[in-house]
Amino acid sequence: MKPFLYLCLLGIVAGLNSQNAYAQQFAKGTWQVGLKDGYSRGNILKNRNGLQVYSGYFIAKNLLIGAEATWSKEWFETIRGDDVTIGPLVRYQFFDARFSPFIEASYQFGKSFALQNRHLGIVFINPGLSILVLPSFHIDLGYSLQFGGKKGSPTAFIRQPQVGVNYLFGKK
Repeated sequence: MKPFLYLCLLGIVAGLNSQNAYAQQFAKGTWQVGLKDGYSRGNILKNRNGLQVYSGYFIAKNLLIGAEATWSKEWFETIRGDDVTIGPLVRYQFFDARFSPFIEASYQFGKSFALQNRHLGIVFINPGLSILVLPSFHIDLGYSLQFGGKKGSPTAFIRQPQVGVNYLFGKK
């Protein structure tokens, strides 16, 4: 929880320093593609890794609508379980600045190939900070909160720090 609070504080301080040099990077008509990866302790097994790929279109300034796919695996030694999900994504960038806090939400459905081999419905809430590295290239630092499944199941509630990269193209 402490890393998340530090990340939020950093985002607020950086966001207060709005910088005109970075204006219009999240403009209406811009496309964004990205990749995020995270690691945490597993709910059932010892380790959990989540890889997310997404793409979206800014329908308004700072507001992206798109799709996201996730591949998660939980493992311990030779025992392994995989989840594959896909669904709609909404992302809001709070500032057009070099350091831009964001929040994104996604509802994804798919299948668990773990011991239960069942269908999934998972809600993802990801607050974070987007850092401009090059004119169209950003690094994202985030903290994923994942809700889904029944109480006690591997996907009931997962918290996971994430690092990602994304690229913006099109109208700016």
